[in-house]
Amino acid sequence: MPYFETERLYLRPLHDGDAVFITREIGNFNVSKNLARVPHPYTIDDAVDFLDWIKSYDDRSLMCGVEIKKTGQLVGIASYEATRDLGCSELGYWFAQQFWGRGFGHEAAKAIVYYAFVTAKLDQLVAGFHNDNPASGRILLDLGFAEVGQNHKFSKARGKKVPTTFLSLTRKSWLRIQ
Repeated sequence: MPYFETERLYLRPLHDGDAVFITREIGNFNVSKNLARVPHPYTIDDAVDFLDWIKSYDDRSLMCGVEIKKTGQLVGIASYEATRDLGCSELGYWFAQQFWGRGFGHEAAKAIVYYAFVTAKLDQLVAGFHNDNPASGRILLDLGFAEVGQNHKFSKARGKKVPTTFLSLTRKSWLRIQ
């Protein structure tokens, strides 16, 4: 049963059966290098640990598998996660490389933002993207996020700090552009 759906996608709970997909797709360095907290190489044990971790996920957070309606194929993950230090939630997403450029990232992120502000009644979302991943930045800017700063963020997959742009979107700002 999906949490919710878009025109082409189901956003649904993740389950143990997703471990193989997650391992294979995040195991692709072209995917993992764009994520801060993901190691490379990525193993099945990493995926199992991740799926165990989300079972105790903070109830102020939402983690969704993104699945194509027509085929039932899992193509990525989209989420928002409550942050302790910032007092808001962080939007995140990743997609298998073979599905890049098809608009799934934008469609899923838009649905997550809607859910966060309308259903969960969150006040603010933050996000970031590595500067050498401008496609992710375009998604965020198109959704109304505004840049709040630039710095470096450590990438486990790359094993170094990477130039990163940080953005924010408040519910008030989001409602104004709707």
